[in-house]
Amino acid sequence: MGHSARALPAVAQAAAMSMLTVASRPAIRRPHRLPPIGTPSLLTTVLRLPGTWDQAQSAYAGHYVYPPGTVHLTVASLDGASRDTDEAISELVPRRLPAPTFTITGVGCSPGTVFLRCIHDDAFAELRAEVRRAFGRPPDRHPAGALFGRLSYANVVRFDGPAHWRAVSFESRRVTCDVLEVVRTDRVLSPAGTVVLARLPLHP
Repeated sequence: MGHSARALPAVAQAAAMSMLTVASRPAIRRPHRLPPIGTPSLLTTVLRLPGTWDQAQSAYAGHYVYPPGTVHLTVASLDGASRDTDEAISELVPRRLPAPTFTITGVGCSPGTVFLRCIHDDAFAELRAEVRRAFGRPPDRHPAGALFGRLSYANVVRFDGPAHWRAVSFESRRVTCDVLEVVRTDRVLSPAGTVVLARLPLHP
């Protein structure tokens, strides 16, 4: 179902994400199974986040911790896209695609993951729209867009079995992504389960 609501103010968006984290505390104690790893079954576009994320990961030893270089933000999932993949990539290559910047403000928790809470700039929405257009996907009108607005997330841990809530100290940081990857991958962008179809430079 589409929506026409405007995005909530930033304070309300952050509060909504915090409520998700609080609501997830009981759920993380339930057993969770990792998704299949190692089979490149999903067509998607990603931005890898540079750096390491030990602050967010160290409290969850024993679960699946994303290795360096695999922590990422999904730009657009492309399974079911109406255009041929090679044609869509060829259309994107000559374009001057924008390089988005993210302010990573903290750590959150969903029932199955620990994630980085990221606030993106206008370039991220522009990049997502360009990718969806090239692959013949309709504009993203998911109702969550009005709730979370400029908030995005990048998983750093996936639970493998029951987990326990841990407080994590975290210093915010700002990162700019300058490469867009079109990939076939599993749900964690594992090296064994990822085939890179294209790397497209992004421009400030």
